Amino acid sequence: YWIDNTDLYSSISVNKIKRALATFNSAEEWGRYVQLGCIAAFGFGIIKSEGKKRLFWFSSAFLLIGMLMLTGQRSAVFGLFLGLAVLFLTGAGNLRSVINRVCLLLVPIILVFAVSTFVADDEGYDSDGESVNTMLTHTTKGTVKPAGEGSLYARFDTWHRIITKDIPSNPLGNGLGADGLAATRETNNTDDPTDNHFLTVALSAGVPAALLLILILIRALKLSLRLLRNSERGSYEYGMWRITTALLAAFVLNNTFGTTFTIYSVAPIGWLIIGWVSSAYGKIEFETEENFEKFIS
Repeated sequence: YWIDNTDLYSSISVNKIKRALATFNSAEEWGRYVQLGCIAAFGFGIIKSEGKKRLFWFSSAFLLIGMLMLTGQRSAVFGLFLGLAVLFLTGAGNLRSVINRVCLLLVPIILVFAVSTFVADDEGYDSDGESVNTMLTHTTKGTVKPAGEGSLYARFDTWHRIITKDIPSNPLGNGLGADGLAATRETNNTDDPTDNHFLTVALSAGVPAALLLILILIRALKLSLRLLRNSERGSYEYGMWRITTALLAAFVLNNTFGTTFTIYSVAPIGWLIIGWVSSAYGKIEFETEENFEKFIS
């Protein structure tokens, strides 16, 4: 009833098949949770100290991959790929290990797409079809051949208009909510969604605010990598920082091809991780008076 009576949420449907959203506010929110949970599950699975629990973590990870493919959220799939790539490659100690890990990473990706392509049905995609086939086809097409999807070019056109016209006309922003749902209802704006949180911030709070957000995310990613290097290889802490770095990388991508930091229950996770990384790095920097004095000077 809520979906049928919600206006301005046309993306809920893929050829009249409604996306899954569980108990969340939107399908995108549900997809982000599945993506983040999958990255974390793989991360705990590769921590040796988890022992027998590793089988549970890996089983959960593959189950979540299947669930993610059924959400039809292509940006979440790309976020998962980037997160898993960072997760696997941060554990490599040499070039040979990097090659081995890339090959290992390709196995589940190829397997998932092989199964999805087999189940997906182009004929069902072009009609009302069956839910599973429609969603798998939508996800597979958009991930394997993103350039073949009209939504990608529509997104590029919107970004081009924002960068060349909207932002230059008011680089200090138009006020909070200027690119939100409220503004769309107020002005009857028919433009496509921005689908880029950095540009959304630039439109509402100004270019300086958008640059500050980018700086915060890049800084958090760099600090996470430093904490990873300072940890003992193979330790539980080392595994945790690998997971954190992978999640931060996924957040960067999801905010570039989406608006993850405007999703009510996902954004707090990202900001909590950023705060946790900053706090942990601060403790290492200032654990001695000498380091503190050096920082002040």
